[in-house]
Amino acid sequence: MSCVYFIRRKSDGMIKIGFSTDASRRIGEFSGGAGMYEMLGTIDGDKAAEGALHQRFMQHHHAGEWFRPHADILKFASDIRKPQPRKPKELSQEWKRLLRVVRTLDAKQIAENCGVSLRTAQNWQAGRNEPSGDHLVEMMVQFPLMNAAVQIVTGRLSLNAL
Repeated sequence: MSCVYFIRRKSDGMIKIGFSTDASRRIGEFSGGAGMYEMLGTIDGDKAAEGALHQRFMQHHHAGEWFRPHADILKFASDIRKPQPRKPKELSQEWKRLLRVVRTLDAKQIAENCGVSLRTAQNWQAGRNEPSGDHLVEMMVQFPLMNAAVQIVTGRLSLNAL
């Protein structure tokens, strides 16, 4: 989800009004790390919304996307919501049904065959997240048991056929 964010530089109080698809991660992308910056808040919006906010606060403009720390900007930023922690993505019902089979496979082999890290394969097995379609297809190609399980879950193969 895209948003317009307000970040304050702690050294001088300057405020950046910027656009991002992930404001929580954006703060860490600034040089010097997150300790030098404070996320004031975000508001849903696109590049046009960012431009409108730049216009709204133009009298406090400093340079680029940076603005002087004026009460108008600080009030606006305090009135909008702060970024919420991400909720874990809900696993698909199909993946939940496939987990029993995935957990029987060797995580190292999954990682090697799918071109992902061992940690990613372990996260799939633990049900913390699920593979992309391409990775699932690769698992079906490399592991016949996985292929059969996917076909059963999707209704393409009956248990009676086995």
